[in-house]
Amino acid sequence: MFEAKLDSGADTSSINARNIERFRKGGRSFVRFDIVDDTGKTVVIERAVVRRVRVRRAGGNDDSRVVVRFKVCVGGSAAESEFTVADRDDLEYQVLIGRTFMAGRILVDSGRQRIVSDRCLVQK
Repeated sequence: MFEAKLDSGADTSSINARNIERFRKGGRSFVRFDIVDDTGKTVVIERAVVRRVRVRRAGGNDDSRVVVRFKVCVGGSAAESEFTVADRDDLEYQVLIGRTFMAGRILVDSGRQRIVSDRCLVQK
């Protein structure tokens, strides 16, 4: 479980990753990376690459990132969604939730914080 920041200015969600390594398996592109969970435990993740995106960063430096799919639950709403894999160690939140996941699921009130349950209801 991670505390995430909702970012209505970002299309795609993002997750903090370390030791990002791209490789091919069965003729497909994959990526392997480490995440550190909220207990401090390092977990190795391996996912198929869905696509690559160019991300515009503050200061004008563009960044090319791979996109993978994760099942995610925010405020009781669960669904599979795309995430860019990036080093976010210098940022406050390990996970950023973009508007593609939020659309039709989450209403943002920018004046409030930490108001949703961490309970997850599975959507079919």
